[in-house]
Amino acid sequence: MENSAVKALHDWVRNMPFEPDFSGRDYQEKIWYVLHRKRGGCSAKHYFLGSLCKGLDIKVTYLTYPFLWGDLKVAYPDYLRKLAEKMPTQYHLALEAEIKGRAVFVDATWDPKLAKASFPINKFGKAQNAVVPCAEPLRHQSITERERKIKELRSEIKTDFNVIQEFYVQLGQWLREVRRQ
Repeated sequence: MENSAVKALHDWVRNMPFEPDFSGRDYQEKIWYVLHRKRGGCSAKHYFLGSLCKGLDIKVTYLTYPFLWGDLKVAYPDYLRKLAEKMPTQYHLALEAEIKGRAVFVDATWDPKLAKASFPINKFGKAQNAVVPCAEPLRHQSITERERKIKELRSEIKTDFNVIQEFYVQLGQWLREVRRQ
């Protein structure tokens, strides 16, 4: 039961459109957003999925992977690839769920319609990281622990916020175009 329930939850969350989020919402607002809007970024989708798993008494560890958008092997249009190359290190969230005594890597980031642009679409139990990590993950036992660490890491970013905002706005527009194709 445990395995099939988590698989069903993973697939449901994975199938929700990935939507870049640079809003600064707190984790509760992110969870609400995914629940009501049926879309979200990697943090929002995995906070939501982690909360659902915990509701089933499944132990969850939040995994934060530093990565660079420019390292993703996706079919960015040229203008977006140039913006991606300017982006500072960002922090991807995935989960590790303990199912029947075994740690299972869970990454429900990219929705299936993004396969057209070479995004890796995960299947439960055979997941690969949605990004190309540039360091080992930071492990967090709770959402609040992860949120504190992300605030600390983001305060160290020296890149102009306008670059980050422009990238996420353009990424969101391009992903909507990819889904319409």
